[in-house]
Amino acid sequence: MLLEIETLTILQGLTLGLGGFIVGCLAGLSGIGGGLLLVPMMVGLGLTSIQAIITLGN
Repeated sequence: MLLEIETLTILQGLTLGLGGFIVGCLAGLSGIGGGLLLVPMMVGLGLTSIQAIITLGN
């Protein structure tokens, strides 16, 4: 299967939530796309690049 469902730890979930908030504020202030900052953060937390890109495409 190409995409396997993974469970996130509580720390990873909190990191993604707080990181998403901060990235959203920075993207809103600077006019850049949030995916520019969120995809590397998600990959750093252990998601594959395909999972990170598809997650932001919803």
